[in-house]
Amino acid sequence: MVDKLNDAELFEQIKPVLKQVIPRYASSDNISPETRLLEDLNIDSARLVDLVLSLEDAYHLSIEDGVIDTVKTVGGLVALIRGKIA
Repeated sequence: MVDKLNDAELFEQIKPVLKQVIPRYASSDNISPETRLLEDLNIDSARLVDLVLSLEDAYHLSIEDGVIDTVKTVGGLVALIRGKIA
């Protein structure tokens, strides 16, 4: 069950979803909780929508409009998902 995962395990599950939506020219090799979504992974607004949809599908949850705009790092993304599934 997803709600039984610790943050490190949840992070490892989210990484493949991130890799699917980041631009080809962005490096996915060094994704860490501190990795910034916009600056380090070059995720633009269209890809951010794709990311939200992918996460909603993967974890069977709903992320309200505008909430994802407050998330700046991959660790913040983990915390957002954690808050939704806890």
